[in-house]
Amino acid sequence: MSKIQWHCTQIGVDGWLLIAADQDLTGPNDPESMLGHRRAFHPFQLDEDPQALARAIGEMSEVMARVQLPLMQFDPETGEISIVQALPASRAHAFGG
Repeated sequence: MSKIQWHCTQIGVDGWLLIAADQDLTGPNDPESMLGHRRAFHPFQLDEDPQALARAIGEMSEVMARVQLPLMQFDPETGEISIVQALPASRAHAFGG
């Protein structure tokens, strides 16, 4: 499991801003798996509501944090539930790569 990687870039010619959060969920001996969440803003949206960007980053962080919960596995033979893997996360590299 990897840390959440945050990216911010301008797209198009009208100044659209794309914010992306990606996390590699691939475990040992697992096929490649990645989770990503994207939000786009037009400059006028940010002019009308300067806090929109901060709220969007908070919402995206919450969505990505849901993945950080321990993954659980149910064994139908024994009826036991066990934690398979906990996913670490960090926003230390937010917007820095």
